[in-house]
Amino acid sequence: MAKRGLSVYEVPISYHGRHYSEGKKIGWKDGVSAIWTIAKYWFLDDYTKESDALQEKYSPDSLRRYYQDIVRRSLPFLGNRIMEVDARSGLISRLLPQRENFYVTDHRPECLDFLKNLYDGNAVVDVLSFDPDSEEPVPHRDVESILYIHSLQKVAHEARVLGRLHDMLRPGGKLVLVVPRCTTLFCNIDKELGYRRRYTRKHLVKLLQEAGFNVSVCKSLQSAAFFSWYVNGVLLGRKKIGKVQLKILNALSPLSGWLPLPGANLFVVAEKQC
Repeated sequence: MAKRGLSVYEVPISYHGRHYSEGKKIGWKDGVSAIWTIAKYWFLDDYTKESDALQEKYSPDSLRRYYQDIVRRSLPFLGNRIMEVDARSGLISRLLPQRENFYVTDHRPECLDFLKNLYDGNAVVDVLSFDPDSEEPVPHRDVESILYIHSLQKVAHEARVLGRLHDMLRPGGKLVLVVPRCTTLFCNIDKELGYRRRYTRKHLVKLLQEAGFNVSVCKSLQSAAFFSWYVNGVLLGRKKIGKVQLKILNALSPLSGWLPLPGANLFVVAEKQC
């Protein structure tokens, strides 16, 4: 439950514990076992058999602070009608404010089932099927804020996707994007994650302007990951970053703005022009 980031509620009960003479068996060894389990699963994330689509953004413990940092940066730009596109397991949507209307979308059946169970009974949140890289009708218009986090680099038709997101926003609405930065960092790790490309500031701003947006914020993000990505992916040709490294990067996420390194990602806020 801790790895999933679930909320735990305490409920009062009536309880009369047994004495050891009555068959009670718990002892100090159980405490040692509990501590070992906590330590073991601090390192291991393979406690679940969920699909790659859920696992990719789920990253239960290893990237939690990173996503919290994204949400913290996004909050000043969010209105009362919010949509997250490609929400996967809802790790970010669970951190977002639930205001007037909150739309959570994905196009993969396993992700939609997960999200519907997650938000079952929530009167504010609507879980919708939507693939921005397709030609299907957009599910809602007049949205005030859209979050599209670590997904644009995976689509085949980025200009069309940005145009469809533009259509869903009301005039003056905000699109919050996070994309991988620096084309020279493109490596086997990116390919393993399903990335088709990385971006430069200039290229991304041009794409957004052509789609009808005015870019108000474009900042480097996760500078702590730049060196790790370069060494593991570009120099050593690895297909992934180790779990211990991910946990270190996660711990450094709140400090990434202070590190004297370029960011591995870009955090962008673009406003729909009236």
